[in-house]
Amino acid sequence: MAFELGVSRTPVREALKRLQAEGLVELTRNGFRVKYLSPPEALDLLVVRSCLEGLAARLAAQRITEASKKALLRDLEALSTYGGSDVLELSQLNDQFHRRIALIANNKYLLEVLDTIRVKLRLATTVLYISPRRRLESAEEHRALVQAILAGDEGEAQKIAEEHVARTCEDLKKQIEKYTDIRI
Repeated sequence: MAFELGVSRTPVREALKRLQAEGLVELTRNGFRVKYLSPPEALDLLVVRSCLEGLAARLAAQRITEASKKALLRDLEALSTYGGSDVLELSQLNDQFHRRIALIANNKYLLEVLDTIRVKLRLATTVLYISPRRRLESAEEHRALVQAILAGDEGEAQKIAEEHVARTCEDLKKQIEKYTDIRI
């Protein structure tokens, strides 16, 4: 890998150790490989994400500024108007929207943890089939979440954010049970 990148082995080794510490790669007898979440691990992580997204929404409703309102509305518009079929691009727009809320919450530790969770979940949730029905529901949930944040309604923002991620969790559960022998 170092040869392919044109660098010495030390920075590659250090980067791989850091990725291993973050749970993104694992060391096997053949070297490092990407660590994939098992379905139960992904669901457990979504439960944690639900709570933290709720907290981020609550804090965002308290701390939103005029500048961050504009940025949040821009991200919502980009996500809401995306009509393409590229699941990765849709996932990135969704991540950008949710990250914006965490940025507005203005808590660096919360942002850091949510970023880590988002990276770990990206592979598990990007491969999900998102039905047109769920896409519409999700868009409505995002709009309601933004309205609650803009209104400064902390409790409602938290509730909507938690329920939104919980629905993603339910969709993941259904797909796991539909396409595998795993029952959760």
